[in-house]
Amino acid sequence: MLRRGAVPGNSGIRLTNNTYTAWGNGVPGKVQTTFSQDGLSVTNVTLPAHMLVGSITRTIYTSGGVTRIRTVGTGSVGAGWINNIRDIVNEQFGPGIINDLDSETHEFAKRLVEGC
Repeated sequence: MLRRGAVPGNSGIRLTNNTYTAWGNGVPGKVQTTFSQDGLSVTNVTLPAHMLVGSITRTIYTSGGVTRIRTVGTGSVGAGWINNIRDIVNEQFGPGIINDLDSETHEFAKRLVEGC
């Protein structure tokens, strides 16, 4: 499931360990995407020219009979006014971007797996 919802703007193609451009248009930049061997976890690390600096790991897991996605992200671009703006943009928009990815992953899973 995560292979289709690992990078914002992915058209639904099955991704592999590689470098991808979010939304396919160069904005906000490229990420290095790496999947766990079992396919239940994906880590995106932004590359230097990416607007939002850092990494994020999303993991699918089951607890109490419910399947969930855990998301952990870190990042900071450092000091300076432009970097402060980038941190603010990341804090404001990052969670929504990831929530959208989670929703897309959930919708794909519902179409693919009965009972999702």
